[in-house]
Amino acid sequence: MARDDMIGVRVSEAEKKKFEKHIEDTSEYDSVPRMMRSLTRDHINGYGEEATTAVDAEELVNAVEIGLSSVHERLEELEDMVAEVNAATVSSDEHSALAHDIVAELPVYPDGPEFPHPADLDSGSPDNIQTARALSTAGAWANYFEVDDDDARSALARALRFPDVKFVEGESGYRRYYKTTEDI
Repeated sequence: MARDDMIGVRVSEAEKKKFEKHIEDTSEYDSVPRMMRSLTRDHINGYGEEATTAVDAEELVNAVEIGLSSVHERLEELEDMVAEVNAATVSSDEHSALAHDIVAELPVYPDGPEFPHPADLDSGSPDNIQTARALSTAGAWANYFEVDDDDARSALARALRFPDVKFVEGESGYRRYYKTTEDI
């Protein structure tokens, strides 16, 4: 692009010195004409102006939920690990009793788990045995036995000491517990 045309701009001596001092101080431009061309182009193109765009609140909420889903999954994994460490190091008759109660109610899958998909479940009461067995997560057992999620997690970590108690990672990162035999 050849620069054949010239636009003359008259400024006072004080303004010229101010422009030249700015160039010396910042080293952002090497000459007053280059600075004027750059700043004029930026002004015309709207650089540096705040863009005003409409944000759909629902899209924003969905984006945040999607972004946080992996955080929730990782948090669930960490809570399970903490419960396992706690179960291995802290002796609690209460957690042991809860572990035995949960093991007695766990669903039996001798050939591996065949849990129903959570979306396929009827919207029954969260604290009934059918819901607890169908979901078989720490949260489901906590609801059924009316205990804190952390207590249910610790009890399930203890339950894993039984050789026939197993778990699988569900689609959403939650562990789903089962037993391979009724005789525990």
